[in-house]
Amino acid sequence: MKIVSVPAYFRNHHINLSGVAGEVLKLVCEAEGDLPLEIKWIESPGNRPLPAPHVRYTSAGLASEIELDKIAPSDAGRYHCHAQNEFGSDSLIIHVTIS
Repeated sequence: MKIVSVPAYFRNHHINLSGVAGEVLKLVCEAEGDLPLEIKWIESPGNRPLPAPHVRYTSAGLASEIELDKIAPSDAGRYHCHAQNEFGSDSLIIHVTIS
């Protein structure tokens, strides 16, 4: 029997998402790979984590979601979702535009 170790990875590496100012916007990050798997959200530039009063996080297994409440033009930009397990890591970039 051969045991396969699957590193964390994403099927897509770039997603474009648009939202309307004042509305709610959900960013969904679904990774693949062996558990345990850690998912972190990072906002560019500066690779800082996303602590903000209008942001709610939900994580379960291989998926993580952030919900931005009452989005504003300042929420536009690139959001990085980083997944990692003991066998490797990968990133997904979500480019958000606000109208």
